[in-house]
Amino acid sequence: MKILSVLWKIFLLPGKFILWDRYMHPPKGKIFQTGRQRRSLFHQILFSLFGWWVIIALLAETLAGLAADSKQEVQRRVTPNSQTQQSQNVTPSPSTSVRQQVF
Repeated sequence: MKILSVLWKIFLLPGKFILWDRYMHPPKGKIFQTGRQRRSLFHQILFSLFGWWVIIALLAETLAGLAADSKQEVQRRVTPNSQTQQSQNVTPSPSTSVRQQVF
């Protein structure tokens, strides 16, 4: 029973935070509306669902980006591109200047 109470409070945290922020910084002319929303359980649940949706979307996007980056890194290690191979096989001739060797 106590675990459900703790989970319920954790679930409501994003909604309570969003509503608190709206209460502290209300749009012009909506002071009373934001005060009523802050105390409403319905609005806390609604904004919590939105908050968790945003959190999950951001985490999924971040993890997908990390997975794509690691996949590209593995591909770079396994098969180096032709430009890297060409740059490794280039030997400068004695007649070329240092500037031409660098650039």
